[in-house]
Amino acid sequence: MTIGINGMAHVILTVSRFEVAREFYRKLLPEFGMKPVFDGDGFFYCVGARTAIGIEPCDPALVGERFVQQRVGLHHLCLRARSCEDVDRCAALLIKRDHRAWSDGRTVGSRILLSLI
Repeated sequence: MTIGINGMAHVILTVSRFEVAREFYRKLLPEFGMKPVFDGDGFFYCVGARTAIGIEPCDPALVGERFVQQRVGLHHLCLRARSCEDVDRCAALLIKRDHRAWSDGRTVGSRILLSLI
């Protein structure tokens, strides 16, 4: 017998530059219809679109570390969009903000995917 799940409740990202990451997600996540429900000194959390995304600072001893996609841990975060146009709008927004750590949308079956790393 399988255990039925209903999507992903949330993901929490541990970041080495908390203030920079918080400013990025503070601007981006509301564009996805997500609302900040907590914005404190050491935690930022948005809810919406049937999920939640949060960030928190890393251990101070690791503050010099940067994201490396092939290391142990998170490879990427991929969100489903409702249309190719939504993916295009997000890509344009990220380009406008000169954010380089993103990949364009890919169609998988009938789903449009947007990967943020």
